[in-house]
Amino acid sequence: MIKYIAIIFVTVLVSACATFFLMGERRQVEKPVVDDVTIASTTLSVPVPPITAPVIVIKEEVAAPRTSIVMKQTPRGAFLLPDKSASVATLESLIGKVDGIAIISTWKDIEPTMGTYEWGAIDAKIELARKAGKQASLVVFTGKNSLPDWLEGEGVRLWTDGKGNRLVHPTDETFVDLWSKRVALLGARYDSNPTVRMVGICGAAGTLCGPRYPELPSDVSFDGLKASWKRIVSAYETSFPLTSKHLETHLTVNRGTELPEYLFSVSDESVGIFAEFLSDVNPTASSPVPQVISSFGGRWCGFQMVSPLREKLSAAIAHGSSFGCEYFEVYQGDVSKGYLE
Repeated sequence: MIKYIAIIFVTVLVSACATFFLMGERRQVEKPVVDDVTIASTTLSVPVPPITAPVIVIKEEVAAPRTSIVMKQTPRGAFLLPDKSASVATLESLIGKVDGIAIISTWKDIEPTMGTYEWGAIDAKIELARKAGKQASLVVFTGKNSLPDWLEGEGVRLWTDGKGNRLVHPTDETFVDLWSKRVALLGARYDSNPTVRMVGICGAAGTLCGPRYPELPSDVSFDGLKASWKRIVSAYETSFPLTSKHLETHLTVNRGTELPEYLFSVSDESVGIFAEFLSDVNPTASSPVPQVISSFGGRWCGFQMVSPLREKLSAAIAHGSSFGCEYFEVYQGDVSKGYLE
């Protein structure tokens, strides 16, 4: 009898251990795996088969890379340079003969009264180009015959050159402050417009727009001139990150092309080289403008014709192209008379 009781006891004990082991197996994902199972005060060494735990991949939050600024394409081809009196109808009849239109305005045109802006004329020409599938360039002059009447009353210092032109003093800081704010407004309005491919950099001009000075006031230092124009160029770079810019490359009295060369050296490559007076023979390869183009290779460049050139227009464009330039402003008369075809 005692023998049978012992056998029954051992059988029950083994069955209980097996049951406990199977329950433990089902809970192994929920609690740490152990090699020993304890029952009362007796420890049984039970081999536990290895279990492969599920792999959990924790992805680290990584900031998305900043998208690089993608600039619009640089302006290319022949751009219509309209007469000041050109009507919308006239421009519509000519836009199909060119690659784009060069829009020229003045500070006094866009802001005749301080704080009141008139964009209508510029907007209409941009829309004309857009509808025709063409490009546009934009320049707002700040030189002679371009300044609003209210400017001097806001503390901007003016001077009169030897030809009687009233101009902004080249190193006037109040002008730089005021004009930089207007450049920001222009950028906010036109930088994202895909039709506008280029904007001209204008400042305290010695003639119409850029850093060209046939003469200077006696109290202007060259270091002051560089500092003032550097601020202007920076304002355009900040306000027009998507749009190519052009800077006039002409002479300053007693300094040659030193001023535009300095400005190219401190600006990014979105600032291109622009010059007027292109013809079938000028500029010559040894003259200042082609030398600047050569020194800053890789920057886009362009020209404005010296005048209506009639039958010499094609030769002039070929001459400008020989310097690697692809942008050409052509007078309305040459376009209307078919010399571009």
